[in-house]
Amino acid sequence: MTELKRTQNHIQRILAHRAWPMIMAILAMVTCVPALWTGLFNDDFLQRAELIAPNEAHQALAHVNLDVNEPGRLRTCLSDLFIAVGPHKNRTALLNYGALPWWTGPNYKVALLRPVATLTHWLDSHWLGDSITWMHLHNVMWLGLVMLTASAVYRTLMPAHLVAAGLALLFLALDSNHYFPALWIANRNQLMALVFALLSLIMHHQWRIAHRAWAAVLSALGLLASLLCAEGGVAGFAFLFAYALCLDRDTWIKRALSLMPAFVVIVLWRLAYSHFGYGAQGGGFYFDPAGQPLAFAQAALQRGPFLLAGLWYAIPPDLFAFMHDAVRWPYTASLWGLVMIAGVLLIPLLRHDRTARFWCVAMGVAIVPVCAAVPMGRNLLFASIAGFALMAQFICGVLTKGPWLPEAGTWRRFISPMAWFLLLVHGVSGIAATGAIPKITQTMMAQMDATYDLSRSQTPNHQDLVIVNAPNPASMIYMPYRQALTHQSLPARLHMLAPGYGPLQVTRPDDHSLRIKALEASLLTCRPTSRLEIVHLYRYLSDFRAAKDRFAPGEALPLPGLSVTVESMDTQGQPIEILVRFDTPLTEPTRSWLRWDWQLEHYEPFVLPAVGQTLVLKGPY
Repeated sequence: MTELKRTQNHIQRILAHRAWPMIMAILAMVTCVPALWTGLFNDDFLQRAELIAPNEAHQALAHVNLDVNEPGRLRTCLSDLFIAVGPHKNRTALLNYGALPWWTGPNYKVALLRPVATLTHWLDSHWLGDSITWMHLHNVMWLGLVMLTASAVYRTLMPAHLVAAGLALLFLALDSNHYFPALWIANRNQLMALVFALLSLIMHHQWRIAHRAWAAVLSALGLLASLLCAEGGVAGFAFLFAYALCLDRDTWIKRALSLMPAFVVIVLWRLAYSHFGYGAQGGGFYFDPAGQPLAFAQAALQRGPFLLAGLWYAIPPDLFAFMHDAVRWPYTASLWGLVMIAGVLLIPLLRHDRTARFWCVAMGVAIVPVCAAVPMGRNLLFASIAGFALMAQFICGVLTKGPWLPEAGTWRRFISPMAWFLLLVHGVSGIAATGAIPKITQTMMAQMDATYDLSRSQTPNHQDLVIVNAPNPASMIYMPYRQALTHQSLPARLHMLAPGYGPLQVTRPDDHSLRIKALEASLLTCRPTSRLEIVHLYRYLSDFRAAKDRFAPGEALPLPGLSVTVESMDTQGQPIEILVRFDTPLTEPTRSWLRWDWQLEHYEPFVLPAVGQTLVLKGPY
């Protein structure tokens, strides 16, 4: 036996060893150790205000009319914890305070129902020490459970491909896309939803193979638990659908009937979800597949290739949000081309192996529901389970000269390089990515934190704060909760006059008014550019108004302390010029003024122009 053959056999024994799943689970968790000390981020502040018992932070919030309803009470948390903006919870209060801007649409809401995930957060705060580090560790432990349940799925459905199962698990452990869900406490729900979805698949398999009725019940309950962790749990149906289509050996009628329990669970969940007023609408960041089917279909056509190419070629799908709308479609077309190349090269394997077909169908169907949100790597968790298994089968088949390999040299000239490319990208390069992702993520989080960090402003309590060009208006939803929980001064009221997506011309017609005009595009859009810019991400996050909710010329929007009048618009109904009139003089001593400096990336004091004068605030590029 040659040395190369002995090495190959040794690697195969390692990948198929029964201890390999635990080793990979530990590896995945170790790569997330830097997340333990990252603190709170965005929704974490809002949720913490609801989870903890009443204290001085709640008193500060109540002073500005942002009362938290029954803080620390489990029953309230179960229904409200994941409602960031809800008409029956806080929408009016956030608008009156100014944490939601004046251009917020009439139907805007982000109200999600995740009681199973909520229960774990409540336990963190009330029974498990209320430690932020522990909360991050809790997330990391769920990642470990993802690895172990994924291994159980691989070994159950691929008993003849244990080496491929081990390789898929290695790819999963080295996948940098799981770092952010492990880091972000509020994002634990995605990891939990995936665990329950995989358990549902295992139970479904037991039902169909051993005809155990109790397994069918547990499978349906697992899917329900997944849905009650996160709306993305609906992607768990992708595994069950692919199983019925590719692995089930029964008649087609019985295969279809096997999906009825899951179908009933999803329908009943959705009916209850809508009946109680949950959902995300009124903006462009999310599309509701049930409520906006045409808009969702168009979004999926553009977002799908970013996700699939992110999974197969490790091209970060997050790039989508850093691109201007005008340049995205050509990039989308090129990504569709890369996806089609991978699909064509998989044809021989898919024709030969039903398990490979199962993984392919599961991957494709799991991508569809996550197209409801702007593409991000963290949304690939479900699809990566199937995608990495399919890649591993493909690579192992090429390296071991599997029976599915075509005899024609033309096929082999393309298939073999693709196998080595995948091994390089998800194996060797995956190691480098896991080392780099904590630093990259921390840098991005610091940039976003700065957009609602008022520590430099030194705004006294009970004083109004005016931000002329807010860079990321969405972040201001979390600002009052962060300020209160960190014992910093809390403005009496916040006014965001305009987003800072481009250069602004600011004119002072009189002592009570400012006229603000966008010098490029509109106030709510960015000038077209081919460069990747973080401001495009901010614009997506802060898309508070649906396209159908057009402004009317001369429309006035009254708010506490001021009114905004739209004086001119573009052809898309977006405001170009507005007149902001305050109830009191601009120089009122109880009012502070800030502007965002794109070069320094922090807030600076804003000096009002004299009456009749005009000044220009620079944009991001």
